[in-house]
Amino acid sequence: MIDEFKRMYYEEELPVREVAKRLGVSHESLVYKAKNRWGLTLRSRSEAATLAHKKGRASTRHGKDNPNYKHGKSNRYAKYGVTKDWFEARSRTYGNKCEICRETLAKPCIDHDHATGDARGILCSNCNTALGLLKDDPKVIEAARNYLIKGE
Repeated sequence: MIDEFKRMYYEEELPVREVAKRLGVSHESLVYKAKNRWGLTLRSRSEAATLAHKKGRASTRHGKDNPNYKHGKSNRYAKYGVTKDWFEARSRTYGNKCEICRETLAKPCIDHDHATGDARGILCSNCNTALGLLKDDPKVIEAARNYLIKGE
């Protein structure tokens, strides 16, 4: 996939959204892979706009008239490669509670593996942040657990 991406993005100078569409993947997951897995540098917004204008692809439609308008919200499901159905089923499975602390989810977060980008589950904001601060490392998490037990 990386070779196809490079050919379309760098040689054919297609926008990332078009490359994603041709590869059959979400825009968000492709950007994540390109930057974090493959270590590629993507065009800035201004570079992309300049290129689109030169290629005759510039859109003069703004806001709700633009087909890429998302009603002011990002597509959080596509970002982590899941569907709304997956999210709702997972929420139901755990009774709309965090998979770690079992507190009712006020603002659910889709937890994902930073190495692979794959979704792992649905957590509360605090547990999701805690995993991130502990570097998603089971050894560090276990050391923190042992520290807490030792202090009792």
